[in-house]
Order: sequence, then structure tokens, then C-alpha cells
Amino acid sequence: MSGSVIRCLVFFSAVVCCAETHFVSPTGNSHSPVTNWVDAATNIQDAIDVATEGSSVVVTDGVYILVGTLQITNGIVFTSVNGALYTHIQGSNSIGCLFLSSSNAV
Repeated sequence: MSGSVIRCLVFFSAVVCCAETHFVSPTGNSHSPVTNWVDAATNIQDAIDVATEGSSVVVTDGVYILVGTLQITNGIVFTSVNGALYTHIQGSNSIGCLFLSSSNAV
């Protein structure tokens, strides 16, 4: 029993220590790993791609025109700063906006 508890605590600590916040802004410099507003990605998928399990991707106000479907394949938190009223992700008839393939994505 105690061995299981220790393994769970070690696993939980490993996930928490590596989680980062990655930023997206139309005015960012797109300097990976996009972990602040100055170096923010201008392309949402770029921030998603560098986000590891347990990390967050925060998108600020703006219109983001997609060239492909956003692919979220790991357990990340994907959110906007001020909500849907100010942050728009625009696909097209031939491009879906979002594909989630992780049950841990939020």
C-alpha cells in the first residue's frame, strides 16, 4: 500500500514540476518555448505543439485565422484571456477548428 502511495506522489510531482504556461498573441515574437507575452506565439498550433502534459496554452484577444485544424493531442488546458467575445478562432468550410485526441485536455 505505501509503495503505491509513494509512486503516485512521485508521478504527481513530476507532472506538476514540468507544467508551464505558453502564450499566444497576434503581436508576439514567436520565440519558442513561448512562455511569456513578449515571446508569445502568433500561431495557436505552435504554442500547442510545445505544451507538455499538464501545461496551459493561453490565447489573448484577437482574430486567429487557421490554416489547418488545431490538434490537441495531450492533456493541456487551452483557454483565452478574456473569452469568446474577444478571442476568435476562424476556420473555414473545409477546415475544422479543433480536434481533441486526449481525454485529459481541458
